[in-house]
Amino acid sequence: MKTLAKIYFVFGKLQDVTSITCFILMTIITLISVFMRFVVQIPFPYGEETTRYLMIAGLMIGIGMGIRDNSHQGVESIVLRIPEKPRNIVLAGINWLMTLTYAALAVFSAQFAFIVQGYGQHSPAIGLPMSALYYLMMVGFIISVIENIVLFYRIFIEKSIKFNEGEEAGVL
Repeated sequence: MKTLAKIYFVFGKLQDVTSITCFILMTIITLISVFMRFVVQIPFPYGEETTRYLMIAGLMIGIGMGIRDNSHQGVESIVLRIPEKPRNIVLAGINWLMTLTYAALAVFSAQFAFIVQGYGQHSPAIGLPMSALYYLMMVGFIISVIENIVLFYRIFIEKSIKFNEGEEAGVL
């Protein structure tokens, strides 16, 4: 089990670093693009497209960060008012509903990526295959499924995340 925990830790750090790097690069490229356009007055055609793809990559990979911290799901002001036993049932139901939703979105993203890939369409400025964006979405949703299953384990099996009445949900 310790090996699995180490793999999950490395997986989480890789996710964090990748997502944060995407947003840092997006910010730098946007600043360069603004500088080129308004100061040097030379258009930077790759900037807008590159930042759009970096934003999608950062968001899709970063979804798992929110799930890992349990900051996506539920309306705590309502869930925390439910007595403990039914609350656990509601939380488990929410978790599995979200897991199934992410799994369905991963399948739909893959199907759409296959369709788009068949068209052979590429982005105009940097020439990236348009299907790559939908594969990124698929990867993000697969990561979300994994993170949701781990979250379920942490809440209901390991009990390392507790929901106390009157307090926000948090990692203990």
